[in-house]
Amino acid sequence: MNKSKSVIHADGSCVVNIENDTVFIKDAKNKLNNSSSILEDLFISTKAGEVKRFSVSNLNYSISDLRQLESSIPSGFTGNLKGNLSYNSSKFNGRIQISECSYKDRTEVFSGLNTEVELVNNVFKKKSIPVKIFGSNFNVSLAATDSNFKSIYVFIKGNKLDVNNISLSGGKSSSDFSFPVNISGKIQVGEIIYDKFLFKNNHADFAASGKTIKLNRVDTSLLSGSLNGSGKIELSGDFPTAHINARFNGMKVNDLKFTNDNLNNRLFGFADGSVNLGFGFRENMTETLKGNATFSVSKGKVVNTGIQNGLIIFLAELRYKLKDLEFSKIYGNIDVNGRDLTINSFIFNSEDIRLSMNGKINSDLSANNLSMKLEFNNHFIKDIPRPAIAFYNEYLSGRWYTIPFLLNGNITDSKNIKMLKKNQ
Repeated sequence: MNKSKSVIHADGSCVVNIENDTVFIKDAKNKLNNSSSILEDLFISTKAGEVKRFSVSNLNYSISDLRQLESSIPSGFTGNLKGNLSYNSSKFNGRIQISECSYKDRTEVFSGLNTEVELVNNVFKKKSIPVKIFGSNFNVSLAATDSNFKSIYVFIKGNKLDVNNISLSGGKSSSDFSFPVNISGKIQVGEIIYDKFLFKNNHADFAASGKTIKLNRVDTSLLSGSLNGSGKIELSGDFPTAHINARFNGMKVNDLKFTNDNLNNRLFGFADGSVNLGFGFRENMTETLKGNATFSVSKGKVVNTGIQNGLIIFLAELRYKLKDLEFSKIYGNIDVNGRDLTINSFIFNSEDIRLSMNGKINSDLSANNLSMKLEFNNHFIKDIPRPAIAFYNEYLSGRWYTIPFLLNGNITDSKNIKMLKKNQ
C-alpha cells in the first residue's frame, strides 16, 4: 500500500478491456492486516476515471485499514465495520454494522457509537443512537431522504454537557476532516456549563458542508434571561474557530458570579443588549476571544463595591449616599480582546447622579489608566452640611458637579482610586 508497510492479499479474477478502457474484477477475496472482505464484482471505467459499480460481501474491516484503501476517510476516525454494500447507477444498497466508532482530534469528539444502518437506494433512517459526545451521553437520530445521497438530516439530543471537562491537547489540529455531504439538523441540550455560566434549554438549527458549520439559529436561557442569535464554525486552519452574533434580554445581573467576591451580590438589574464575538477552539480559549458587547441595564443598583469605597475616601460627606446607588439605566459598550477589555463607554444614569467610565481593564479586574467621572446635582447633596458643599464648588459646571477620578490596579481595592483636579 502507498505510504504504508501494509500489504493487501487478494485472490480473484480480473479482466482488462483495453479497447473499451474498462477493468472488471470478480470474486476477489481480500485481506489487509486483520481486515477482510469478498469483492464480488468491481467495474471501473479507466477512461472516465470512475467506479461504475461494485458489490462487497462479508465485509469485516477496521476503519484504520479501510482508510488505506480510501484516503478521504479522516485520520481521527476509529472503529469497525461489518456487513455488505453495493453500488450501481449512483445508488448505494446494503446493511452495515458499526461498532465502537469514535472520532478524535486534540480531544475525543465522540465515542462509543454502535449501530446498524440499512441503505436502500441511498435512503436510510436510524433513530436514537446512543453515543458519547465530548464525554457526555447523547442520542443521535439521522436520515438520508435525498435519493442522490447528497444530504443527511441529523438530530442530536442530550441532557447535559460540561465544557469545563473538555481537555484540548496542545499543538495544531491534525484533522483532515470535512463533511463529504451536506448535513442539516437540530441540536437540543438541557444544560451546558462553561466556566461559571449555566446555559439552559439550548436549541440550535445548523447546516454543515465542507469545513463550515453554520448555526442558523441558537436559543438558550442564561442568567434567568434569554439569548438568541446565529453563528458559524470554521474547521479549516490550525484551529477550529467560531463567530457568533446574539441578542440577550432580561438577564439578571445579580446572577453573575465573579471570581472576586467583592463584586458578588453587589450588582443588580436586568440587562438587554447584543454581543459579537469570535474565538478559537484551543487551550486557553478565553485568550482567543475578540469582539464587542453593548448593553443596557434597567432598575440598576450598585451596592458597596470597592469603587464606591474609593470614592468615599475622597467624598466622606457622601458616604451613605454613595454606598447604595440606584440608577434608572446603565449603558455599556465594551471591546473584548482575550482577557483584556476596552471600555468605550460605561454610563450609570439617574436623575440626580451619573457615573461614567472608559479605559482598559482585564479579566482579573485590574485597570490600566481607567478614567472615571462622578456627576451629581444640588438635589443629590441638599441634606449635607453647607461647609462641605463649598469643597465641591470647584467642580461645579452649570447644574452639575463633575469630579474626575483615575483607577490603576484592582478596581475593588479602594486604594487604587485617585481623585483628580477639575479638567485634569
